[in-house]
Amino acid sequence: MVAVIGDEMLKNLFPGRPAVGNTILLDGIRFQVIGVVQRVGTATTTQPTTVFSCLHHHAAILPSDKDGQEVAVSFINYRPRIRQEHALARERSQSHCPQSRLRLAKRRCLRDWDTIKNAETVGKIFDVMDLFLGGVGLVTLTLGAIGIVNIMLVAVSERTREIGLRKALGATNRSILLQFFLEGAFSL
Repeated sequence: MVAVIGDEMLKNLFPGRPAVGNTILLDGIRFQVIGVVQRVGTATTTQPTTVFSCLHHHAAILPSDKDGQEVAVSFINYRPRIRQEHALARERSQSHCPQSRLRLAKRRCLRDWDTIKNAETVGKIFDVMDLFLGGVGLVTLTLGAIGIVNIMLVAVSERTREIGLRKALGATNRSILLQFFLEGAFSL
């Protein structure tokens, strides 16, 4: 029987000494401590005061009924060997319910939080946001380009006489285009 204890449990049960290798009693049953979950951040979760152990140990030692109340497992923490097996691991964790004498509620006995499924959902949300923001950027650039083209057309149409006079004096098309380009660039 092995267990992993939280950071707060380490402070309470083993002050100033290592917990790994020692034993603790849970409901009169000895568990060897094989690890300590370190506190991460300042979150107010119950993880620092939690004791983790294997589900099959609980199934073997805990009765299904104690003083008229059902013994419950609050959660099952599992990790598939590879990411692609997360659905299989989820299914197997659910299959432990009848074997561990837990009451079946509706179709599944445990509510779960599938972090891989959540990560995929968040990834899809960010993909949609990327498409949306890319579309907004494209529309903005298009409208800006249309505005600049209109300003240049107005400038050219109002200065037709000046362009004709410059052409008559020998200006090339390139020098006229360069003049309007520079005026447009520096007038912004």
